[in-house]
Amino acid sequence: MQRLPLLILKVLLAFIAVLVLLVVALLAGFRQQFPGEAVANYIESQARRQAGLQLEIEPLQLEWTHLSTPSVTFPRPPQLWMLPLETLAQLDQVTLPFLPILQFQQFWVQAQLYQSDLKLAVDLPGMNTLNISLDELMLQQVPLANTLPFGFPAGVMSLEGEIKNLAQLQRRQQSLPIGTLQGSMTDFRFRLNQEHPLLNGLSITELNLPEVSYAISMQQQLIEISQLTLNGDLEGSVTGNIRLNERNPLESRIDLDLKVRLSQKLQDQLGPLTMMLQGFRCGDFFDVKIRGTFRQISPPFRNRCT
Repeated sequence: MQRLPLLILKVLLAFIAVLVLLVVALLAGFRQQFPGEAVANYIESQARRQAGLQLEIEPLQLEWTHLSTPSVTFPRPPQLWMLPLETLAQLDQVTLPFLPILQFQQFWVQAQLYQSDLKLAVDLPGMNTLNISLDELMLQQVPLANTLPFGFPAGVMSLEGEIKNLAQLQRRQQSLPIGTLQGSMTDFRFRLNQEHPLLNGLSITELNLPEVSYAISMQQQLIEISQLTLNGDLEGSVTGNIRLNERNPLESRIDLDLKVRLSQKLQDQLGPLTMMLQGFRCGDFFDVKIRGTFRQISPPFRNRCT
């Protein structure tokens, strides 16, 4: 009789061990039979139906701690027909870990974007706020960055951001994001497009800006640049806004204030053109208003000196 409780405990432990083994076996079998391609197709269809977003997702794979897929591709949407690219961006090594859902009530997506670390976090259960973190993206590896009309960027960019109207975007109640972006760029270089009409004949081939920091707010069509600080060949700041044209992004309206000081190296490269720029000078800085569209910039003029 004295051994009966111990015997019951041993039987109970054995039963639990067998149950655990059965659960593991079932999960292992489910992993092998997981319908990864069907799930990927379902996510693609939901993205098109709910948000009008075109995705191409490789079949999903079920692991013990996460879902994963080799890549997610974003094809060029019809409204961006003017871009000479078939693919806007591609995420590689995409994972969706399970633990943050239980621990933080957040849905995480972790991926590689052109060899940089990208993390997306969506708050549950409302799924209205999206947090973005991008670490050390090499701009010269981004095909979209090389479609800019005025030149070709290079350097390392990091950013953090928040989109506050994710639910409305998914339901197509709104078409453009509301939120903020802030970050920095290091060793930034901008090689000028000498074939552009506004830049043709300039002796400058490249601008070097070792440090750039920025803070941007987005109110759907209106993008406010509250801080863009430059250090290097240009030292100063840029503020203003860009009003997006959804149907034709190249016709988006630009209204920027550029207040900068030129490095001695840049002045030497400009040569006689430096004297022509004196009309834009306010004290030690050139204070310039830039207006127009991405397709055609109007002639700049000097802001009122204060």
